[in-house]
Amino acid sequence: MHFKENHHSIGHKNDIMEILHTANIGHSMDNIEKYYIYKETNNCNQSNDKNTVKPNKIYDVVIHGETDKARI
Repeated sequence: MHFKENHHSIGHKNDIMEILHTANIGHSMDNIEKYYIYKETNNCNQSNDKNTVKPNKIYDVVIHGETDKARI
């Protein structure tokens, strides 16, 4: 229901997904993953438990900066 109600694509991963970022295994990769999970949770684009994502002011600043650049 979540996918249908939120107009998410359903199909083979090669057809509906894209690589957002690449990183070596380690702290950098973990932080990048946490950022994207945080961002998509705030956009209501993920179906996992929203209570597992804690507020993060640093991520909020980065997301706000991305939004500002998209408007220019």
